[in-house]
Amino acid sequence: MNSVQRLAIADVTKVMFAAVLAAALAGAAPQGKSKAPTVRPKDGEPRTIVAEQVISGDTVQGPECYVVLPAGKIELSVVAPEGAGVSNPGGAGGAAPDRVFSMARGVEYRWKVPTGVVGWIGDRRLEWTAPTQPGHYQISCEIESRGTLKVSGQGTEGKPRDLAALRVSTVFHILVPYEFDPEGPGVIEGVPIGIYPNENDKNVKAVIAEHRELYRPPRWFVGLTPETRDLRVSAHFRLREFVPDAPKDATVYFPFNANLCRALETVLEDLRTSAMPEPHVRILRGYVSPHDAERQRRQGARLLTWNRYQYGDGALIVANRDAGMKMGDLTGDGKADVRDAEFLAQVVLRVQKRLRLPGWIGVYAERPDPTLPETPMVGFDLRGYWAESYSVEP
Repeated sequence: MNSVQRLAIADVTKVMFAAVLAAALAGAAPQGKSKAPTVRPKDGEPRTIVAEQVISGDTVQGPECYVVLPAGKIELSVVAPEGAGVSNPGGAGGAAPDRVFSMARGVEYRWKVPTGVVGWIGDRRLEWTAPTQPGHYQISCEIESRGTLKVSGQGTEGKPRDLAALRVSTVFHILVPYEFDPEGPGVIEGVPIGIYPNENDKNVKAVIAEHRELYRPPRWFVGLTPETRDLRVSAHFRLREFVPDAPKDATVYFPFNANLCRALETVLEDLRTSAMPEPHVRILRGYVSPHDAERQRRQGARLLTWNRYQYGDGALIVANRDAGMKMGDLTGDGKADVRDAEFLAQVVLRVQKRLRLPGWIGVYAERPDPTLPETPMVGFDLRGYWAESYSVEP
């Protein structure tokens, strides 16, 4: 199975805190275990995903959307640090205190699971097995914490107060993907995907024949709908960004690639400097189905028969400070040109090597076809083997 087909996104986020199970339900894992055992499955088998959200004040940190294969398992975790959500309650007579100290006395987690199988549940953790029916599922958790607050300030010195320190809820969005039949009519739920090129054809190029398994059509496609398009799949990227041409009011299906998302997040981290503390990476071209490729070719797009965009692991990108569609000044020389694209390409290449995600990379001095904005840009993919790259493409 190739990287496009490996949809488990455990690598997109890391577990930030450990949690010890408590108050296990009947049939739950024995107390004393920090988590359910996660066994690395063979290729093709669903694997357990670890998902965590951290409550910080009134915000939720961490991805809100995860892709789980049918019958796959996901471990959900919510972390609410002691004192989270506490604001100055004010002192006697309306005087604002100087500081507020909080010591949580108890936290209650209330999970709401509409469907699927709950394998075990702990104080702030839940194991869930996805249904075999594809679609969009939501699992919510309401958290309420009470604590004793000792307020220091004029007129309130030393007076403890008992009040709710935290009351917040969060939602995990789970997307169970649809299975695509490459031998079928090339549609999912009536939406055209198209027919993929045949990797087993005896006349394919030698490099394709050598890596046939990496050119098999993607197997699993997630639904991008008006309701799911803005869901955050990592710290800085939303689902819709991987299909930039997708209509806002329609449903499309595409093979979400967790490694591509992880690579882009890492590129952002490497671009962050004191001179550019909040860099942005914009995907100009992401997934393009074989069906849409024909339409775009008629408009002048350069899309080869074996292009990696159709496999979900290729992207054309720019980086800047304003989240716009043009390359920004990354080198600090006061202008944005091909040298900034070359700089970005070097960052991408370092990330690919560090994450062990081989593929192809190239620099465009100007747009490669009229369907794209007029700007230098970088193209890369994670095809699974190192392909010959180029420095500048006119």
